[in-house]
Amino acid sequence: ELQYMYATKDVDASIPFVVNDDLMTIANSILRLEEETISDTKALLSHDDLAKAVSLLRKAEVIDIYSKSSYVYLAQGFMQKLYSIHKMVNVDANIGNPILQAAMGDETHVAIVISYSGETPITLNAAFKAQSKGTPIIAITSISQSTLSKMADVSLRISSQEMLNTNIG
Repeated sequence: ELQYMYATKDVDASIPFVVNDDLMTIANSILRLEEETISDTKALLSHDDLAKAVSLLRKAEVIDIYSKSSYVYLAQGFMQKLYSIHKMVNVDANIGNPILQAAMGDETHVAIVISYSGETPITLNAAFKAQSKGTPIIAITSISQSTLSKMADVSLRISSQEMLNTNIG
């Protein structure tokens, strides 16, 4: 994990530009960062994990997505895509409701839990409740061995070059 975190990248994911950079330098830095993030995330994918996640999604009658509010717009975009193939999806957009939503799940549901750190209390609470109801869990999280990744049926790893405590958003 440390080797991954300190691998040399073209752009610092936490601070991709500085105040003195001109607009085109900033634009190029953001472009390179996006390209690196996509390539890095693809490199972290495992065929077996991806196949297991797809299998869980295919079997599920209902897909529940839990995330911190900052990722809800991504979840809603995914929900729209799944609606087009007639999959029922629930995205909790209200802080505090994921536990209630998870309590309504069962083995016919699958929970997608999105957490960069894998330690976000609101998403972990929803994951614990989903697990107690027999709902399989797909975690979308960083490479760390977090609470979320340990409890999930399958973890899909995302690029996690950004330092949580020193980033500019």
